[in-house]
Amino acid sequence: MLDTAKPLSQEQLDSFKTEGYLIVPDVFDPADLKPLRAELDQLIDGKARRLHAAGELLDIHEGMDFDRRLVAIHQDSPE
Repeated sequence: MLDTAKPLSQEQLDSFKTEGYLIVPDVFDPADLKPLRAELDQLIDGKARRLHAAGELLDIHEGMDFDRRLVAIHQDSPE
C-alpha cells in the first residue's frame, strides 16, 4: 500500500453517496496487486474454458490483457 493516505474530499464523498462507488487512483502499489491479478487471471481463464467447452462462449479471448479479456468474456457470455 502506498504511504500517501489522504482524507477524501467532499466531492469524492458526494460522488460515493450518489454513485455507490468511488474510484481512487494509486491507492495500491501495482506490485502489490500482481499476485491478485495472477489468481484472478487463472480463475477467469478456467471459467472461460468451461464456458467454451459447454458451447456457451465462442472465443476465450486468449492473449488479451487482463482487463480487455474480462470485458470481452463478459460481453460474449450469457453468464
